[in-house]
Amino acid sequence: MVFLKLVGCLSPGEVADFEAAYERLIADAPAYDYFEDNLGAPSRGTRVQRNGPERDDAFARFVEHGQILEA
Repeated sequence: MVFLKLVGCLSPGEVADFEAAYERLIADAPAYDYFEDNLGAPSRGTRVQRNGPERDDAFARFVEHGQILEA
């Protein structure tokens, strides 16, 4: 898995909006126990939410956010 950290792309208010949208999406996300289901390892409490932009308009606006796309 790869993560990318974009510094300075969002204002503090936008970061707060993004975090709130993410928390709403994860709160409704079903459990996805890949490690337990596939490896027999204990669950790590993983959740997966698909179609985030379709589920939350506030989240959707970050998909085509100009400064994120520019970065």
